[in-house]
Amino acid sequence: MLAAMLCYGWGFGLAERFAGTGPWFAVALWTGVSAVLLGAAPLWLRRFDRGPLELLMHRLHQPVRPQRAGRSGRVKLPSEPGR
Repeated sequence: MLAAMLCYGWGFGLAERFAGTGPWFAVALWTGVSAVLLGAAPLWLRRFDRGPLELLMHRLHQPVRPQRAGRSGRVKLPSEPGR
């Protein structure tokens, strides 16, 4: 996604801007994107147990569970104090 955003016209459009540079642009872009991903991945995984797209897909496909009633048989509302 990062490389697509950098290269295609809907993003920064760098592929069109540097079209005449030969293969060096692609090698430099690959090196830069790889360095960013290698640096960012450990930082992300220290905080989250899944990658960003995995986390998004998990949250989108997770069923919505109704709140369980407490001992009183009533569902606690967020504004009610805990019992």
